Amino acid sequence: GELAAVQLRANDNKDRWIATVNPAAGKLDSRHRLHDRTWINWLFNDFGWLPDGQSLWYMSEESGYSHFYTLALNSKKPRALTQGEFEVMDPAVSADGRYAYVLSNREHPSAYDIYRLDIQSGELSALTQMRGVEDFSLSPRQDQLLIRWSASYTPAQLSVLDLNQSAAGPRQITDTRCDEYRALSWQQPQIIGVPSSHGVGPIWSKFYPPQGQFQGPRPIVLFVHGAG
Repeated sequence: GELAAVQLRANDNKDRWIATVNPAAGKLDSRHRLHDRTWINWLFNDFGWLPDGQSLWYMSEESGYSHFYTLALNSKKPRALTQGEFEVMDPAVSADGRYAYVLSNREHPSAYDIYRLDIQSGELSALTQMRGVEDFSLSPRQDQLLIRWSASYTPAQLSVLDLNQSAAGPRQITDTRCDEYRALSWQQPQIIGVPSSHGVGPIWSKFYPPQGQFQGPRPIVLFVHGAG
């Protein structure tokens, strides 16, 4: 209870600092600095205290991907608990400090699920295989997750995952689709990677090939960032 943790950012959005403040001493100490010469992505800037009050946790894209880090106050070297070419986001740290529940696309860039991160060992374990989790909330008793998910032709729905019986999978509690909608036969998209002309890896996209037999050139409809 002697320190507060704060986040600061530059007006040009190229720098972010996580710092601790000692009100009694009137002292501010920078604990971590993230710099991006273009722009800081504000989706991945969660931070806070671990329950021991002696360590900070935070998200950072310093490796090129958003990952989960911890930093003990008596150390200047952070510990990367996750790493690789995937995102980790929206962490919920358990009250005992043992786990962090996170949203991640470790399986595939287009497939978001909930994972449990063991803060001591760094083990990252998948809790769902829904491939379309949008967000989640940890229950006050720490024994359930409320999950909001969607799919290509399923609008956002709610499910509950019992953490004591996670092998059983989530239990769906809403289905807002009418019978007529569910009876429709939808064309499922193919998830493909379009090569980037800037050499930064593929741009993941949904592709709907034409149905039936066609000869010669075919027109396409292209949507980018939601705009045709």
